[in-house]
Order: sequence, then C-alpha cells, then structure tokens
Amino acid sequence: MQKPEITELFRYYGNTIWTLEVILIGQIYIPHPSQFNDPFDGSIPFDSNYNPAEFREWAVKYGEREGHDAKTIEANLHRYFNGDGSLSDFAISKIDSASRELDESNKKMRVLCLSEKCDSILMWSHYANKHQGVCIGFAREASSDLGDDAACSPVVCDDTYPKPRFLEIFSDDGRLTHNLFYRKAKGWDYEKEWRLLYEGSDPKTALPSKISRVILGCRCDDTTKALVQAACVAKSIPLFAATQTPGQFSLKINHV
Repeated sequence: MQKPEITELFRYYGNTIWTLEVILIGQIYIPHPSQFNDPFDGSIPFDSNYNPAEFREWAVKYGEREGHDAKTIEANLHRYFNGDGSLSDFAISKIDSASRELDESNKKMRVLCLSEKCDSILMWSHYANKHQGVCIGFAREASSDLGDDAACSPVVCDDTYPKPRFLEIFSDDGRLTHNLFYRKAKGWDYEKEWRLLYEGSDPKTALPSKISRVILGCRCDDTTKALVQAACVAKSIPLFAATQTPGQFSLKINHV
C-alpha cells in the first residue's frame, strides 16, 4: 500500500441529509467527473496526431503480447499502413473506434474525491458550507478500497498540461487513467487530494471503508450538532469538533 503513513482520508459535507446518509445508512454518493467544479478535470483531450512510427511500434508490441510470431506481425502490419508508410483507413478506423469506446467507458466512471487533511480552512469554507457542515474521516487500511493502489491514488497537481497520446488508448499500463483522472492544475495542490475510481451507473454505493471519525464544523448550528451527535452515538463513531485557534489562522480538531 502506497504512503502507509496516511491512515485516514477525509470528505467534507455541507449537506446534513447526505452526512446522515453516510453515517446511518452506510451509503455514499459518487459524482461523475462532469459534475466537478473544474472544467479541465477529467476532460483532457487526446493528442490526435496519428504518428505512423508510433503506431507501428504499438502494433509490433501488441502482436508480441498476443503471442504472434514475427512473420504474422509483419503480415498484419500491411493492414495498418499504405504503400507510402502513412496510416491506412483501416488503422484510423481502429483508432477512432477505440476512442469512442473510451468515451463511452469514461461516461460510466465515477470518482470519489477525498483529502489527507481535515483541518483545511479553505476546504471547510468551500465544501462544508462555510464551516457549517461536517468532515467525515474514513480509515485507510490495506484491506479496504482506500488501500487498493490500483483504484485509489493521490492526485498529482502541476503546471504541465497532460497530453495523452492516442496509443495510450490501447495501453494497459495505467498512464491514460492517470492523465485523465489523477492530474489537476497546480492551484489545487492545497487539497492534498486522493481519488477512488468506480465504474457503474449507480451514483450511490457502500462506503469505501469504515468511518474513523466525524468532525463538526466550527460554525455548526445546534440542530446539526444534535443530529450528527445522535447518529454517531447510534453507530459508535468517535465525534470531534473543529474550533478556531486563538491568534492563528488555523483550526484545532478536538474530541467531543
């Protein structure tokens, strides 16, 4: 499990109903990337420059992976290239078909966004209804979905705009998925975000792991406090509360 020192991942909530649904029912809403507030997120276009040399390299590797001998691979290459070495209509149709299949597959992807941090002033402001909501912690264990490196990984934030190549459509090394769903602009780095990918049309699913704790925002009203506290007592979940640190731009997280 990568980064074993990260033992909890957090999700902020500004909606009390959704919070209680997570705590009491054990069900969580997973959004589609089209619902993200960043228009670049999950919608990186392909570099559609069909480079014949790259395609030939892929075709050879694909043939080898399929167990074809050199003679068979060479024979198949004639289907992909014209006499002048350019890509044939057959090759281009294969690429276009794969691209459409990928688009359809991505429409089924849902992404659970989590954070390493539970004391981020900005995230409490943006995602927890101006500190009036809650933050729910999930235990990150090797046996849980959050400990599955193939599905759950930290987001890379930098200023280098990813340019996924068309050949990555045919690759199974994870590069394409990483470029599409685990890359964001540098400005998002403060979130210390992790993502867990799901595939399916149902926007609600079981929790990715057990709830480790629930944290009340420093502006929670009495009704929210009472409802969340009762839910935590019913499920034996530790309850914490965020408070402003006197004289500092920081939050303290204390057990209630």
